[in-house]
Amino acid sequence: MFRRHSLFQAFGLVASLSIVSKLLGFVREAIIANYFGTSIAADLFYVAFIIPTIAFTVIGSTARGRVLPLTIENMQQSPDQAHKILQGFIQLFLIIACIITVFILVGSQPLIQIIAPGFSNSEIRSATYLTSILSPLVIILTMASISQIIYHAHESFTIPAVGPVVNNFLVILMIMLLHPYLGLYSLAVSVLIGGISQFAIQWINIPNKRLYFRKWDKQQLVSSFKLLKPMVPILIATLALQLNTLIDRLVASFLEEGSIAALNYSYRLLWIPLSILLIPITTIIFPKLTQAFQHNQANYETFIATGFKLILLTSIPFMIVMLFDASHLVSMVYERGAFDAKATERTSYAFIFYTLGLLFIALREYFTQHFYIVKDYKTIAQVSVIGVLINILGSICLAPILSINGIALATTLSMLFQASYFYYLISRGYGLLNWPILIRVVLSFIIITFVIYLTRPYYQNGDFITISITSVITFALFYGVMKQTIHKTWHYLKGL
Repeated sequence: MFRRHSLFQAFGLVASLSIVSKLLGFVREAIIANYFGTSIAADLFYVAFIIPTIAFTVIGSTARGRVLPLTIENMQQSPDQAHKILQGFIQLFLIIACIITVFILVGSQPLIQIIAPGFSNSEIRSATYLTSILSPLVIILTMASISQIIYHAHESFTIPAVGPVVNNFLVILMIMLLHPYLGLYSLAVSVLIGGISQFAIQWINIPNKRLYFRKWDKQQLVSSFKLLKPMVPILIATLALQLNTLIDRLVASFLEEGSIAALNYSYRLLWIPLSILLIPITTIIFPKLTQAFQHNQANYETFIATGFKLILLTSIPFMIVMLFDASHLVSMVYERGAFDAKATERTSYAFIFYTLGLLFIALREYFTQHFYIVKDYKTIAQVSVIGVLINILGSICLAPILSINGIALATTLSMLFQASYFYYLISRGYGLLNWPILIRVVLSFIIITFVIYLTRPYYQNGDFITISITSVITFALFYGVMKQTIHKTWHYLKGL
């Protein structure tokens, strides 16, 4: 039996496990930075890693956008039919993942040449070997994504949240054990082992596996393929989103050595608070939103507005701390071994420009859930494609002026457009935010910025102490200004 949780319980569990996972992610990135810094070796690994990452992210996002809502709808009416649908999709996505893996193995070298045209021949060969080692991740993490959908369809969230924790822990352990013997290639092997562990722990704990992993059914496979046809816009949207990262790496390959690694370190550091904020909210609220949309539109409006306010209330204080203490955060996490003061400076500036887009990245991801639920996939595709065009144009224009900072700023501008346009479309049918709340948020931002600016010279004494004091000031003042809204949102979530 799957263990179900109330929304409040689930949010606490997933948030807690996400924090543990991201703390381990801190350690993992710090170890990589310690061994490789912002060297060409780090550039090679991150370019190689992006190929399987794009592949399994596209498959996973497509599955979540179409398969999860479809499974939830059928689960309420006919659990047996829902199990058959999942069985067909498992078979279909496994076939697709295998085909993509073979394609990556065969075409890894030309893919590297396209992604990083600034690499030399020897660098391309090294990146190709790394890509070959990492290619099985497409199959492994596709199955992990499918297993997550099975859990989430039953409103069971603990095991899928434990998977990334185990993944990060094993990656850390294996890098430390294998680096003396394999050097750069220890990263690829360790990441592969971590992916296997994540899938294993999720698959082992699925009750009644035969309901989902039965014998091959050609008819169900064909039916699943037909059900995927409306997902072409989702596929386009997901590819467009991944192209943002690809374009960043491509443009950075023409800049000075270590630019790709610096971008990657800053972007990964950004995703630590994003994951803590975003994953619990979207993971837990999505099934509830789907059910509310089917049965009660008034509840749906309240739900989607609450999720929006939750992201707003959590992201603003995080943004303030990250903007003021960018260099301290980068130094505390990365600066040791091969990651020197120069690398800290480069990564910190890119991190600041990425941080400006934190709220917009979170809202963009959250708002797309609405369009998945209402099956308006075309809008997601259109907005995502425009977003990619903004990112391409921005990166090309800004990189010669601001170097990697221009690439990070282009990503922020792209996310700003997408989040704003999605907000505009949703707000035409549903009330998301009232003016008093928005005014208080702006007021809190101004007050906190002013107080930190005045007090900062008196407490800058080491990375940890500086970050801690800035965080206390920020969250205390933000709570003081937004207390009423925070309490209302909290009590609503507790009642679910």
